[in-house]
Amino acid sequence: MMRMTVIKTRSRLDELLGLEYYISRTPPINGKIRKHSLDFKVFEVFKNGIVLINPDEIRFLYSKVRGLYSIYTLTKCNLPFSLIEIWIKSTFKSKNVGFSGIKDSRAFTSQFVSVASEYVFDKVGLIFSESRYLSLSLLGSSPRGIAIGDNLGNVFNILIRELILNVESLFKIIDQILKDMHKHGGLPNYFGYQRFGTIRPNTHIVGKYLLLKDFKSAVLELLTTVYPYESERSKRARLFLKETLDYKRALNLFPSSLRYERILIKHLAKNKGDYEGAILRLPLWLRRLFIEAYQAYLFNKILSRRLSMGLLVNDVIPGDVVFFYNSGTFKKIVKEFEIEQAKECIELGLASLQLPLIGSSFNLTEHFADEIILDILDEEGISLDCFKNPRPVVPSIKGTFRPTSYIPMIYEMQYYKSTLLLNFFLPRGSYATVFLREILKPEDPYLAGF
Repeated sequence: MMRMTVIKTRSRLDELLGLEYYISRTPPINGKIRKHSLDFKVFEVFKNGIVLINPDEIRFLYSKVRGLYSIYTLTKCNLPFSLIEIWIKSTFKSKNVGFSGIKDSRAFTSQFVSVASEYVFDKVGLIFSESRYLSLSLLGSSPRGIAIGDNLGNVFNILIRELILNVESLFKIIDQILKDMHKHGGLPNYFGYQRFGTIRPNTHIVGKYLLLKDFKSAVLELLTTVYPYESERSKRARLFLKETLDYKRALNLFPSSLRYERILIKHLAKNKGDYEGAILRLPLWLRRLFIEAYQAYLFNKILSRRLSMGLLVNDVIPGDVVFFYNSGTFKKIVKEFEIEQAKECIELGLASLQLPLIGSSFNLTEHFADEIILDILDEEGISLDCFKNPRPVVPSIKGTFRPTSYIPMIYEMQYYKSTLLLNFFLPRGSYATVFLREILKPEDPYLAGF
């Protein structure tokens, strides 16, 4: 088994989120992403291979299809998914709205959406500003709606600005990163920053408190913990509440943009000490998001721990789970001959090593892979039982598995006037920011545009 030497991150935020290592030892290129609203573009690739870059070329595919579902192109820029979903359901007066995935809120994105409604619009949208807008454009109809997982992945069009390296040095670094990726079986398939937040990177912390049923700590983390890149008004409001716990007066200090914080404060102003009741006032999807963020954090920690032990991202050890594409089945690998067979299948692209997103269905064994997981759970002070009974916060979350690695498919690189253009494809569920992190290696991801 090849031993892997990884490099430790210098970023405090990376440490907080479990993104502890890089697989390449190249120096940072010190550029910035998202300097402008159109610097980060995401185009969905549907399961039939259609890339949603030019909707006009796709419209003819739906012209002869009939069905109850209207299929739209959703184009948005710098808007959160929660706002978009609410707006679509309200506009069409329907709860039957389908997406294949959630796109980065701080980007220009284009994706498919299905709506089952008596209302059909050729085009409808909202404009908040030059850099914040959304629109729906009708493609046609279909007998079935769009569901999570219907996409193959996404094509990314990224501009990295303010580079000081010359083109030869820059391309040499990227070339070395690509070589390291292929040598070690791919990039670590970490959950990226947007899964946790960069301004307030605490969704997983809240999720842990909810699993522990420590509702007071969850509420206080949401309301009173101050992070450095928040607005000064938000900081003052949070500090006031932390010092006084005066929820009635705090309500006047928290800006209307902090919608969910205000929901908690209103409840506690009327129901002193009812932290559980305050949490239950939050929408179910948000409570679930907190717990799923903690699952993602644990996944990152488990993957980082394996890397710290010198394992490659695709190294199979006793107790690991491997997904075989031809049969569509997950198999726990225990015996030595199974490990060799699984390794060969992974190298041929016929299988993938998977780590758990821990939930109620996960059971620990005495094998090495599970010992690593148990060590991390012990360090976190949390047990598997917490995942098996998360009520009343959310219904039971079974958990699933996630590939340990991915390899970006780069098909264009251009360098011009201190700006690098990268066009690449990533499979569904992988984060472009994790790939960009490997290139930029930012000490402060927020200031670098992450």
